[in-house]
Amino acid sequence: MKIDLILILLEIFVIADAANVTRFRGTMINPKITEQDFRVLASWNANHIRWQLLWGSFPHGPADKGNIPAYEAWLETALEHVDSLIPVCRELGITILLDLHTPPGGRDQNDKWPLFYNKEFQDAFLVVWEKMANRYKNETQIMGYDLVNEPDDRDLAPGLMNWRDLAIAAAQRIRTIDSLHPIIVEASPKSGPDTLPNFEPLPFDNIIYSLHMYWPVNFTFKNMVTNVTPIYYPGIIDGKMWNKDKLRAALEPTLDW
Repeated sequence: MKIDLILILLEIFVIADAANVTRFRGTMINPKITEQDFRVLASWNANHIRWQLLWGSFPHGPADKGNIPAYEAWLETALEHVDSLIPVCRELGITILLDLHTPPGGRDQNDKWPLFYNKEFQDAFLVVWEKMANRYKNETQIMGYDLVNEPDDRDLAPGLMNWRDLAIAAAQRIRTIDSLHPIIVEASPKSGPDTLPNFEPLPFDNIIYSLHMYWPVNFTFKNMVTNVTPIYYPGIIDGKMWNKDKLRAALEPTLDW
């Protein structure tokens, strides 16, 4: 059986309070996912997916040259697909994290984000999250809102909001509509495992801070673009021994933060 999924990122969130602990076990999925795909995931005991709102491919796609009306039309179609499968997810006990993988403006030919040098796209970004909050404020099968995948504001234009300020503005818009759903925030640049220690938390409750741990990159991405000599873990990778102790050391600054 061919399953149209992208099994790249296993995410396990633990949300705890004095009363309970909830664990989410699952994966990021291809936005073309079907009902049958969800049933296969449920048979693997998954109870959570990160749903990419992805226009075309990654990192480049139609958003790179598309205007805001075209972007809004694509997003509406993508959300209609989400809506059509929410009943299936409810039946199977699978929660959905909405991940805005393609922001307004996409990326330019130099991999820079127009979101951070064009105010029109920042305004559209805020409107997008207002619309999604209104759409899903009462939907309990939606686990939360991931504001944008792997933000990168290193080419910020004068007078525009940096990523943290834009995230605050988006969170404010969401919270005026929806106080139920957690907001997931990743740090610039690109949500790497060394980014959160340099990121000042947002002034809101019910925020989940997310990082994407790809280190050591030559191991985690081997053969995804070009074939390479076999690389083994644990082992010497890029001249360093990578093992559990090395991974713990790499993540220690984030745990301290």
